[in-house]
Amino acid sequence: MIISYPLPADARPLVEKDEKIDFNTPLYQIDSHQETKIYLAQELQINPKKIFNFLKKFVGEKIEKDEVLAVKKTFFSEKIIKSPVSGIIKEIDHHQGLVVIDFLDYHSQKIFSPFKGVVEKISKNEFQIKLNKPQEYQIKKIKTDFGGEVFYFKENQFFEINSDQVENKIIISEKISSFSQAKLEALGVKGFVTLESLPDKTTLNSVLIKNIADFEKIKKNQFPYCTVISKHDKIYFYQ
Repeated sequence: MIISYPLPADARPLVEKDEKIDFNTPLYQIDSHQETKIYLAQELQINPKKIFNFLKKFVGEKIEKDEVLAVKKTFFSEKIIKSPVSGIIKEIDHHQGLVVIDFLDYHSQKIFSPFKGVVEKISKNEFQIKLNKPQEYQIKKIKTDFGGEVFYFKENQFFEINSDQVENKIIISEKISSFSQAKLEALGVKGFVTLESLPDKTTLNSVLIKNIADFEKIKKNQFPYCTVISKHDKIYFYQ
């Protein structure tokens, strides 16, 4: 089954069609916009109001790194100013004699896949991911996407549970006591999927299943992976 996964407006995919992905795969990156100011009047030693006489690029134009931005020629010399970045000329200020260049910061944080599956298609606004026999369920509102391997937890496992069993996994449980929540978080779990709200605040991802009947199906099937898509208010369990 193919699942649609929405992409943010400025997302740059880091995977290709037909690529197998898992929870350790960098899926996309959002390249944040930065600005740099070049004080041309100061560097060329000219009157700021005359900056346009020396420019080779203007507002809205693209410019590459090391491409000529401005030139000042005299009878005896030539002063060349090159762009320190690749970007777009955003502003020319003839009062201060400066140029503002908008550019992308390619060192933004990478977003890792919340899926284990295969990339079926990549478009401008979404990925289409092929999952193995997924079942979808409604969840209550959440702002964050997440996914991973799951562990079906029962309160009577409190004393025997250890990090080898639950580390970096998503806990599935109808409800969790305060003591169990504290222990599970200390053992390094990745998040929680429950029917009832957690007793204590957490910095981990957590989501509530909307319907009791759905939670019963989830417990019965015990699929090994799950993925939450916040925009759709859905959680997918799959093999």
